[in-house]
Amino acid sequence: MSSNAFQLREGEGESLTSVQKQKLTLLLESFPNVFEPGGEATTILEHHTSALTPCNNDRVKPLIPLRKRVRPPKVPQTPGSSSGRRRNQRGRM
Repeated sequence: MSSNAFQLREGEGESLTSVQKQKLTLLLESFPNVFEPGGEATTILEHHTSALTPCNNDRVKPLIPLRKRVRPPKVPQTPGSSSGRRRNQRGRM
C-alpha cells in the first residue's frame, strides 16, 4: 500500500496468503474514499422496530420435560426358570 491511512487491528491479516494480501491491497487502492476512516456510516441495513412482532407470553405452552430413559426393572426369577444364559452339559456357562 502506498499510504499509511489504513491500519489493521492486531492479529488481522496474519493468516492471509500472499495472493490474498495482493487482492486486498488492490481493493484498498481502487476505492480509497470508501475505506478512509471518518465520515458518515453507510446504511446497508435499516432496522424497523415496527416490523417486529410483540412477544405474547400467554400463547406459549410450557415445555414438557423428556423422560429419562432408564433400564427396565428386573423381573424376579421363578424357580426352575433359566437366567437367559445357556449352560453346556457340564453346567458351565
